Amino acid sequence: MKPDFSSTDYILPPRYIANKPAKNRGNDKLLIYNSATDTVRHDVFYNIKSYIPKDTACILNKSSVIPARIRLKKSSGGIVEVLFLLNEELHANGQLRVMVDRKVTEGTVLSTKKNKQIGYVAKHSEKSIFTMQLTIPRQGLVALLQQEGAAPIPKYIKHSPLSRLEQIRNYQTVYARVESQLGSVAAPTAGLHFTKNILQSLKSNGVQTHYITLHVGLGTFAPLTSTQIQTKKLHEEMYSVSDAIYSSLQQAKTNNRPILAVGTTTVRTLETISHANQRSGSTDIFIYPPHSFYYPTMLLTNFHLPHTSLMLLVQAFLQHKHAQRNLVQLYNEAIVQNYRFYSFGDSMLIL
Repeated sequence: MKPDFSSTDYILPPRYIANKPAKNRGNDKLLIYNSATDTVRHDVFYNIKSYIPKDTACILNKSSVIPARIRLKKSSGGIVEVLFLLNEELHANGQLRVMVDRKVTEGTVLSTKKNKQIGYVAKHSEKSIFTMQLTIPRQGLVALLQQEGAAPIPKYIKHSPLSRLEQIRNYQTVYARVESQLGSVAAPTAGLHFTKNILQSLKSNGVQTHYITLHVGLGTFAPLTSTQIQTKKLHEEMYSVSDAIYSSLQQAKTNNRPILAVGTTTVRTLETISHANQRSGSTDIFIYPPHSFYYPTMLLTNFHLPHTSLMLLVQAFLQHKHAQRNLVQLYNEAIVQNYRFYSFGDSMLIL
């Protein structure tokens, strides 16, 4: 069965697209949908503990976002914006995939504004994705990006009022952890609403927080292609779950305790380990209706772009919960209530 995109079709007036986060984390809106009673409530995110049962296992993605976007010079003198896909492993021959904002040809040398050569375009992969042959070590590239790179905020945010450092700070969860040279090139946005105080309030209320890792990349944010729809697989993303966290998940599952997945990247990781016999590796799982979810009993998620794998996943979760409303109906309710959409926008809790 192919994905049915009618469940992800809605129209969002541009004014609802958030080009910056709430002034203070946790002060954004929260839509709570109880699928068992088919009721909707509206609240502020910092009150989320009021809706989470005391014995819940709350699972969050702790991958750290790398400021992986940078403007480089072509050998011809032109400027090209490059997003280094540092969520992926470096090939043995020193090659790494990149996304560019304009046409480049194989062999094009790319350098910094100070004429430090970074590498050259080795081959074209698909659309705006190319393989780049690095001429500096990966560690050196990461260090350069930390100094000069920009947060990889989505391109639909046209005129962000935030400075470079504000973007980097606001496009990172408060619980992110750096792991070797891998990281995310898009934020696990459902986690952006949490503050340390909100996390502590959950713990004080009996909620157990557990952290997994999925380094966010093309599998999460790239537009779907006809090939992916046919193969029912997304771009691969690296994930890892420690033995201790896996044991806690199994215990929660065995004891029928609620399990809250914070974000679609967390869901994809949990569903991967429920089927794969390994705690780490790469996943290309594509979740769409109908799907039987193994671990999550609740989902916290932002409001996503139409016709995306993210919306299909959330719609699949609603169907799994036997919800009387579909996702577009809930999105339309959010629009009526003036919710802010997408990465810096508000969120929805599905119970």
